[in-house]
Amino acid sequence: MERTAANVANEMFSRGHNVCFVYEIDPICTFTAYPLSAGIKILPWHQDICEEAFANIMINFSADVALILYCNEREIELPFRLLANCCLPIVLHEGTNPERIKHAWNRKNEDGVNLHQRSVYHSAASAVRVTLPSYLDSIDFLDDERKISFPNAFVRNSNAGQAVKRKQIIHVNGFKQNKNLLPVLQAMSTLRTRFGEWQLLLVGRAVRINKHHESIYQFIETHQLEDIIKFSGVVENIDDVFASSDIHVISSHSEGLPNVVIEAMCNGIPSIGYAFCPGTNELIVHNQNGLLVEEQEGEVKGLTEAMAQLMADSNLRRRLGCQAYQDSQMFEPKLIFDQWERMLTNAAKDKINSFCLSQPFSDILPEECRLHKLRQLRKLGINPCSSGLTIERRTSCVNKTHTLLFVLTNAPLGSLGTIGTSEVIRRLAKTYKVIVISEQRNPAVVFDDSGFTVTYVDSFNSKETLSLVQQILVEESVDLVHIYRGQGEFKLLNEIYRISHQKQLGVKIIYDIKSPILAEEPKRTELAFNIQKSAPLIDHIISLSDFTFKHNIKLPLSPHSIIPLGINIPKQPRLPQATLQIKKLVYIGSLTKKRGVLKLIKWFSSYSRISDNDLYLDIYGHGNQSHEIETYIKKHKLMNSVVLKGFIPQEQLFAKLSDYDAGIAYVPDNETFSGSPSLKLIEFAAFGLPILATATAAHRDYVQKYQLEATLFEDDETDFHKAVKDLCSVGVSIDSLNHNIDQASKFEFDNLIIEHIEPIYQNLLVSKQTSEAAVKEKA
Repeated sequence: MERTAANVANEMFSRGHNVCFVYEIDPICTFTAYPLSAGIKILPWHQDICEEAFANIMINFSADVALILYCNEREIELPFRLLANCCLPIVLHEGTNPERIKHAWNRKNEDGVNLHQRSVYHSAASAVRVTLPSYLDSIDFLDDERKISFPNAFVRNSNAGQAVKRKQIIHVNGFKQNKNLLPVLQAMSTLRTRFGEWQLLLVGRAVRINKHHESIYQFIETHQLEDIIKFSGVVENIDDVFASSDIHVISSHSEGLPNVVIEAMCNGIPSIGYAFCPGTNELIVHNQNGLLVEEQEGEVKGLTEAMAQLMADSNLRRRLGCQAYQDSQMFEPKLIFDQWERMLTNAAKDKINSFCLSQPFSDILPEECRLHKLRQLRKLGINPCSSGLTIERRTSCVNKTHTLLFVLTNAPLGSLGTIGTSEVIRRLAKTYKVIVISEQRNPAVVFDDSGFTVTYVDSFNSKETLSLVQQILVEESVDLVHIYRGQGEFKLLNEIYRISHQKQLGVKIIYDIKSPILAEEPKRTELAFNIQKSAPLIDHIISLSDFTFKHNIKLPLSPHSIIPLGINIPKQPRLPQATLQIKKLVYIGSLTKKRGVLKLIKWFSSYSRISDNDLYLDIYGHGNQSHEIETYIKKHKLMNSVVLKGFIPQEQLFAKLSDYDAGIAYVPDNETFSGSPSLKLIEFAAFGLPILATATAAHRDYVQKYQLEATLFEDDETDFHKAVKDLCSVGVSIDSLNHNIDQASKFEFDNLIIEHIEPIYQNLLVSKQTSEAAVKEKA
């Protein structure tokens, strides 16, 4: 493959293009194996190279298109990400047949998911080049303009047929295990008495360093084939060896575009190969330019018969060789390099134009692999929009054409209640210009607000704030306002709509209700009424669950969407194990009176008194009931079984979970909390921790809708005791925990944005652009 890369680089340079040749170095080989033209910029790189430094080099080189040649996952992931982050259109060249690539990709992951990573790169590339037409079937989800097939270039030997023949069979690189040399040796052993004057020449490095190499030498020595088996070692001019030979044999079971067959054709030599071998079976046309052996089960017998047929018939060898030489015209360098140049030039246009996919992502992959693919795209810095039609580069040099204004009235940005909001905003800021208005945050709360502007205000209904919002809407040309529901935002919402209408800004408004309305009557009714009253001003409403719409907002509001909770997936989930020895349980959450955690502790302590199991419960969190809980634990002498551990930072959560055997996702089942899913339900699932959860409407909905495995208990002491007893006696299977880990990936923030948030944004932005175009046309 490096020879192909060097040939393309040299030819494109000779045609007047600036070329940068990037190749991987290692401690053994730090130079290119094939010569490059003077004037080509050479850039060695290694896995440990600073990505920012690499990007700067590429940007300074001002490349228009990048070509990546690869055979497996290791050879593509890092260079693809580096080049994509330089905003370069990318052309992929697959150096072998698709089945071999997919097999290499999937060796470490037998569940089949990794196979589909290949389509991630294809979907994001401007063009994908394969070497043979049949290989195009493996990328049939791409449009025809982006999938291309043509072979490598080879120079034909003008002296073919003039060299003296030696009754010699040639086999190249036979000591590589995939070249499957042993059947050829077995055939020669059978044929030696009949064709004693013939010899087999093995071209390439003949080493003796592993069991495979030893088996070759042992077969030769055991069958006393030393007189008819010759070793040439590495040769400088392969054409000379082919020209002096009569027959070429290739015994691989799998190839990409086998160069040795083409080299034999360019020298007028017929080849023998297997009809079941990809690559080989497309270059060799049986009984026209060579012979194909049909049956894999009888490969030695079939190979022996084919070799004997050619060894015995010089006229057949001549006829097949002449046709092979004629067929080699298709590899004429000018013809091939014209196709390379055309493909690269066309791909370079994508440096200006947006990329396009042939169809939505959901149609490309099986459902079980779709989210995996979207996560991979995110890692590469690529963001698919709602229709799956447009790809935008997520880099600092992206032209952020749309401006989003986030208004947080529910809690200050970065406070505990807005951790998920902060994560979503931070990720969206990679694609959009983001401005945030929030109440003044607690200076003790640390969060990452890099990449977007935050303005803090004292009140959302003050004249100063309303004036500030008007200024931002007009001066920043805001396209979309995302309001998080809290208290007192309705005056602000109406003002945003009024300004947009008055100034003809066409601003789209999203109202994010999130949880159910956590307020007592009559405040609950008042808030629900305000939401309904403001509905005509809102373009889209968002909530965490159906419960919010059905039980808190009586009137049907449309359009609206359910967007589930978001979490940061642990980099290293716990290794699931059979959980029959459950000892340590954990609760993590708010310790407020409304959450009723003291009731949970009482239930746990009463179960501990009547149970034979030695159970322990650690409580993480803080709130207005913390002191009361601590006093209760001391008063009832529960310190040996219940421990109040205090607040745990979110970034330390998963590290702490490894200490426990099960997690309790408890919220009281009442009007305030029954429709609000517990974040810990999802985080315990993502970590592979067995789950005990209250059987609230929201928990039941999440368990059913998102197919999570959890032990649910009603909000009473008896059912809690039964659930704990069942969990301790039956345990949870490894398959169940692994299933939860897989399902929890749906809640990863990146997936949340791809699957739920950006489709809403994109639809609203398209609607805004359509309206603006209609206004201009009318004017």
